[in-house]
Amino acid sequence: MRRLLILAALAIAAPVWSAQSDTQGIHAVPVPGVVAIDGDLADWDLSGAYLQCYDVAELRDVYSAQVAMMHDAQALYVAIHWVDRVPLGNSHDPRFSASKGWAGDSIQLRIKTDRICHVTGW
Repeated sequence: MRRLLILAALAIAAPVWSAQSDTQGIHAVPVPGVVAIDGDLADWDLSGAYLQCYDVAELRDVYSAQVAMMHDAQALYVAIHWVDRVPLGNSHDPRFSASKGWAGDSIQLRIKTDRICHVTGW
Protein backbone atom coordinates (compact mmCIF):
# COMPACT_ATOMS: atom_id res chain seq x y z
CA MET A 1 0.00 0.00 0.00
CA ARG A 2 2.80 2.40 0.89
CA ARG A 3 4.51 1.74 -2.45
CA LEU A 4 1.22 2.49 -4.24
CA LEU A 5 0.89 5.83 -2.41
CA ILE A 6 4.47 6.81 -3.31
CA LEU A 7 3.86 5.96 -6.98
CA ALA A 8 0.61 7.93 -6.96
CA ALA A 9 2.37 10.95 -5.41
CA LEU A 10 5.11 10.77 -8.04
CA ALA A 11 2.56 10.53 -10.85
CA ILE A 12 0.73 13.62 -9.57
CA ALA A 13 3.95 15.60 -9.10
CA ALA A 14 5.58 14.54 -12.39
CA PRO A 15 4.11 17.38 -14.49
CA VAL A 16 5.69 19.89 -12.08
CA TRP A 17 9.21 18.79 -13.04
CA SER A 18 10.63 20.23 -16.23
CA ALA A 19 12.52 18.15 -18.75
CA GLN A 20 15.56 20.12 -19.85
CA SER A 21 17.47 19.05 -22.93
CA ASP A 22 20.78 17.52 -21.92
CA THR A 23 23.60 18.31 -24.34
CA GLN A 24 26.59 16.04 -23.84
CA GLY A 25 28.25 16.98 -27.10
CA ILE A 26 27.53 17.98 -30.65
CA HIS A 27 28.09 15.94 -33.77
CA ALA A 28 29.45 18.17 -36.56
CA VAL A 29 28.86 16.38 -39.85
CA PRO A 30 30.96 16.85 -43.01
CA VAL A 31 29.54 19.42 -45.45
CA PRO A 32 27.63 17.76 -48.29
CA GLY A 33 28.96 20.22 -50.87
CA VAL A 34 29.36 23.97 -51.29
CA VAL A 35 27.75 25.86 -48.40
CA ALA A 36 26.34 29.35 -48.90
CA ILE A 37 26.26 31.59 -45.83
CA ASP A 38 22.82 33.05 -46.58
CA GLY A 39 20.45 32.01 -43.80
CA ASP A 40 18.91 29.26 -45.93
CA LEU A 41 19.69 25.79 -44.64
CA ALA A 42 18.50 23.93 -47.76
CA ASP A 43 22.11 23.03 -48.60
CA TRP A 44 22.88 21.76 -45.09
CA ASP A 45 23.09 18.23 -43.75
CA LEU A 46 20.94 18.57 -40.62
CA SER A 47 21.33 14.94 -39.52
CA GLY A 48 23.42 15.99 -36.50
CA ALA A 49 20.98 18.69 -35.34
CA TYR A 50 19.70 18.65 -31.78
CA LEU A 51 17.17 20.53 -29.66
CA GLN A 52 18.38 22.87 -26.92
CA CYS A 53 15.64 23.87 -24.48
CA TYR A 54 15.34 24.66 -20.77
CA ASP A 55 11.90 23.04 -20.42
CA VAL A 56 10.92 20.93 -23.43
CA ALA A 57 7.30 20.37 -22.36
CA GLU A 58 6.52 24.05 -21.78
CA LEU A 59 9.02 26.07 -23.85
CA ARG A 60 9.81 24.10 -27.00
CA ASP A 61 7.50 26.23 -29.18
CA VAL A 62 8.29 29.58 -27.53
CA TYR A 63 11.92 29.54 -26.35
CA SER A 64 14.26 26.92 -27.78
CA ALA A 65 16.91 26.38 -30.41
CA GLN A 66 17.55 23.71 -33.02
CA VAL A 67 21.36 23.59 -33.42
CA ALA A 68 23.32 22.00 -36.25
CA MET A 69 27.02 21.97 -37.09
CA MET A 70 28.99 20.99 -40.16
CA HIS A 71 32.68 21.13 -40.99
CA ASP A 72 35.11 21.08 -43.86
CA ALA A 73 38.89 21.51 -44.00
CA GLN A 74 38.62 25.28 -43.58
CA ALA A 75 35.70 25.96 -41.26
CA LEU A 76 33.20 24.91 -38.62
CA TYR A 77 29.69 25.96 -39.66
CA VAL A 78 27.08 26.60 -36.97
CA ALA A 79 23.36 27.00 -37.68
CA ILE A 80 20.82 27.86 -35.01
CA HIS A 81 17.09 28.04 -35.64
CA TRP A 82 16.12 30.13 -32.64
CA VAL A 83 12.52 30.24 -31.36
CA ASP A 84 12.02 33.30 -29.18
CA ARG A 85 9.14 35.77 -28.89
CA VAL A 86 11.65 38.59 -28.29
CA PRO A 87 14.79 37.57 -30.19
CA LEU A 88 18.14 39.08 -29.23
CA GLY A 89 16.62 40.42 -26.01
CA ASN A 90 19.84 40.78 -24.04
CA SER A 91 19.80 43.86 -21.80
CA HIS A 92 23.54 43.76 -21.06
CA ASP A 93 25.59 46.27 -23.04
CA PRO A 94 28.94 44.72 -24.07
CA ARG A 95 30.64 48.11 -23.66
CA PHE A 96 29.87 48.14 -19.93
CA SER A 97 29.02 44.55 -18.97
CA ALA A 98 31.17 42.37 -21.22
CA SER A 99 31.17 39.54 -18.68
CA LYS A 100 27.34 39.40 -18.52
CA GLY A 101 26.57 38.38 -22.12
CA TRP A 102 25.54 34.87 -21.06
CA ALA A 103 22.78 36.30 -18.81
CA GLY A 104 20.39 37.08 -21.70
CA ASP A 105 19.85 35.96 -25.26
CA SER A 106 23.27 34.78 -26.35
CA ILE A 107 25.08 32.01 -28.13
CA GLN A 108 27.68 30.18 -26.07
CA LEU A 109 30.06 27.79 -27.79
CA ARG A 110 32.53 25.68 -25.87
CA ILE A 111 34.91 24.09 -28.35
CA LYS A 112 37.55 21.54 -27.37
CA THR A 113 40.20 20.48 -29.86
CA ASP A 114 43.87 20.51 -28.95
CA ARG A 115 42.87 23.51 -26.83
CA ILE A 116 39.66 24.81 -25.27
CA CYS A 117 37.88 27.84 -26.70
CA HIS A 118 34.90 29.62 -25.08
CA VAL A 119 32.92 31.94 -27.35
CA THR A 120 29.92 33.97 -26.20
CA GLY A 121 28.15 36.16 -28.72
CA TRP A 122 25.22 38.47 -28.17
